[in-house]
Amino acid sequence: MTKGETRRPVGLGVPPRRQLVGRLFALACLLASLLPVLLAGALLGAVLHAGARPEGPRGLVEHLVASGAGGLLGSVAGSLWLVSLSIFIAVPLGVGAALHLEGPRRPGRSLLALNMANLAAVPSVIYGLVGLELFVRALHLGHSMVAAALTLALLVVPIVAVAARAALRAVPDDLREAGYALGATPWQVTRQVVLPAALPGILSGAVLAIARAFGEAAPLLLVAGLMVPHAPASLGDPQHVLPLHVFELLARPHEAAQAEAVAGVVVLLGTLMVLSAWATHLRSRYERRRDG
Repeated sequence: MTKGETRRPVGLGVPPRRQLVGRLFALACLLASLLPVLLAGALLGAVLHAGARPEGPRGLVEHLVASGAGGLLGSVAGSLWLVSLSIFIAVPLGVGAALHLEGPRRPGRSLLALNMANLAAVPSVIYGLVGLELFVRALHLGHSMVAAALTLALLVVPIVAVAARAALRAVPDDLREAGYALGATPWQVTRQVVLPAALPGILSGAVLAIARAFGEAAPLLLVAGLMVPHAPASLGDPQHVLPLHVFELLARPHEAAQAEAVAGVVVLLGTLMVLSAWATHLRSRYERRRDG
């Protein structure tokens, strides 16, 4: 044994059986991580194969870019309008709720936090019923984009609040204490120290909320116009969004409708994958910056 080396104490080595169990567990974790990616790829491949037509990829692209009653452009535009408006409403409310829950201790805060977490798991059709009674009938907004956006905002506010609260809790207390030591007020510490540090986590939650809102169909069946094959001209008009357009096309037996439904599913899956990857990237970048 050379100088500087230390002899491992006898009896402290890992038995071969435990090494084998550890390797098998690591392999199982790797397979579990790859399984969602493989399933998503298989689903996308099955959709493309089921909708394959003689004109090939060019026909699929034509369905994607066509406008009017025969294409998806109006539905995509309606989805973009709707998601943008709902996120514009939901993100400030969700971040404000997270700041309230992470602020000074107040009576009933634990119950409020528990209810907020439970609201994130409520089925989306329940929000559709609430939106139908509250926005469409009680407030007389009708089947409009405003009613649909408010309903989706109710749906995604808990998601944003839970993600923002986790991001705020991950901010080190040393940053807050340093701000207070410099004489800053609680609002100044929150605005200039805590929120910038928690911004990547908040953005990650907002991106996940966008993905959830973009793919929802159940609440929109109750509060949005189903048969509207054009983009809305104003916020008071009914709108035809992509999930509902795919739902309506799948009910038709015609080959052209099925091919257009495949194009819509491709757009939905691709958008959701991109948004999920973006949220994961934001979260990992935030964790690297926090740890490094």
